[in-house]
Amino acid sequence: MNAPVIRNRKKRNVVTGDDPNLTRRHSLIPCPHCGAPSYIRTSEMVTPTSKDLFYLCLNTDCGFTWKAQIAIVYGLSPSAIPNPQIDIPMAPDSITRKTYFPPPPGYDTRTIDMFDNEPPDQAAA
Repeated sequence: MNAPVIRNRKKRNVVTGDDPNLTRRHSLIPCPHCGAPSYIRTSEMVTPTSKDLFYLCLNTDCGFTWKAQIAIVYGLSPSAIPNPQIDIPMAPDSITRKTYFPPPPGYDTRTIDMFDNEPPDQAAA
């Protein structure tokens, strides 16, 4: 009978964030005290537009745990199938949406053409 093959797991360094074994659980928020990576231990939906996240610092010398929140602030484009029970405001007019080309004069920056670099009124001419 053959012995099972034991693969060597890569050693991790949680203080520097080099942890190939926990790549799916890492978050984008480092520990506010030691700067080490943290991960979301669990989460709870509070409302349809907000969620509580419970974090754990991966630095065992620190061990800080905390609660954070994620919330939808505003929409950038309307839903094609909106839920009438949910009221999410659209972005204020002061927010300029990113375009991938310099818009010509008079171009409405709240809309983005996906296929043309010209405003709709010039494309039809």
